[in-house]
Amino acid sequence: MKTIRIATWNVGSVHEDKRSAEQFLSIIKQIGADIFCLQELPEDQALFESILTTGGFKDYYFKLCSKSHVGLQLNMGIAIFSKECISNPIIYKPVKPYETLTEYHGNVESLHDKYFLAVELEDEVIVSGHGFPSVRYCSPKYQYRPEMKKDWQRYCVTQEDYAATLVDIQNWLIALSGSIRKPLIAAADFNVDDPLDQMPILKKAYYDVFSGEKTRPSKQNYGFEYKSDGILVPQETITVQKCILKNDYDHYALYADLSIVDGE
Repeated sequence: MKTIRIATWNVGSVHEDKRSAEQFLSIIKQIGADIFCLQELPEDQALFESILTTGGFKDYYFKLCSKSHVGLQLNMGIAIFSKECISNPIIYKPVKPYETLTEYHGNVESLHDKYFLAVELEDEVIVSGHGFPSVRYCSPKYQYRPEMKKDWQRYCVTQEDYAATLVDIQNWLIALSGSIRKPLIAAADFNVDDPLDQMPILKKAYYDVFSGEKTRPSKQNYGFEYKSDGILVPQETITVQKCILKNDYDHYALYADLSIVDGE
């Protein structure tokens, strides 16, 4: 078995604060992860280089997801940074919400696109991504950010559509783990309390390290903390320790030290 530290963090609010870059990089350094999955990361080559240097990473892969982040004119995407070389990047775009949203709203890619990204390391497959929020989570945001109500209404999907999306993601993860015979770890902003509740096949073989934990602060959201992010690992993986690093951003940073059974 080998032990790695993996972290995940949706940093979509980094751009909103002048002190964000310095504080953001200090948190990257503090965590000291071997693998860091970032969602809603601004497309900024200088920032990428700073993350590499600050975190001591050797390689990274960035996927541009949106050119207009819910009304903000920013190029943002998902990224995986690693202290090992990255190979075989695979991009996945869940099908179900796009069918619904395109039917009702036209081109949703200009609004707030969602993708999942997988990369292969020497001994593991790492997945990061950002799921569509459902109406259940969007409705309270109308009070939190009333000026964005129109945009939220446009890109949120129904509970039924989101359940279908998670099954879609589940099937992709199963196919991925079957084609690459290495342990698969998915560290992402799933935008749901417990993604495995909607992934019945995957739930038989995986668990969420942060199941039942609150990963988003009340200050930045609806007046209460709630779950949105998680790290899904094979059942045989041992969680040595885990931590939710609270901060002033839109999401907390999560990391875990995992003892992983070697792949075949």
